[in-house]
Amino acid sequence: MKLYLEKLITGVVVLSVSILMHFLTTSQIREATLAGVSPRAIPYLVAKAVFVMALIMIGQALYLYFRERKTANISRSEVSFQRFPFLLFLLMGAYALTMVYGGYFIASFTILPVMMYILKERKARNYLILAGLIIFIFIIIDVLLKIRLPKLGLFGII
Repeated sequence: MKLYLEKLITGVVVLSVSILMHFLTTSQIREATLAGVSPRAIPYLVAKAVFVMALIMIGQALYLYFRERKTANISRSEVSFQRFPFLLFLLMGAYALTMVYGGYFIASFTILPVMMYILKERKARNYLILAGLIIFIFIIIDVLLKIRLPKLGLFGII
């Protein structure tokens, strides 16, 4: 399969998931009654970011298609992220499921290092930075913004 076709298919799938995320966010999570940040804010921003990334991926596919038409074949080794796009996409889904059933810390400390390992990150320093970022994001979202994240267990009950 041509590289531009793989990017186009992946981009369309991710675009459709982002549109679904947007509609689920706006229909299933209610706005805050008081002024401030609502629980809808973070999933809504993630849906918008995934939408923009999908558009960029589709743009890359179009660029590669027109470049291939003008020049010789593009080798698969030119693009580093093309090796595991669907595996990373499945891990994003596993992160969401683990977040619901296991909580923020279990999901973040298991799935995110696996994603980094698949992307061939081997430096221990970057894993320590990831751990610090996970704790920092928790402090900002849960403590400062007072948006509840699932701590442990089924839907954060435990």
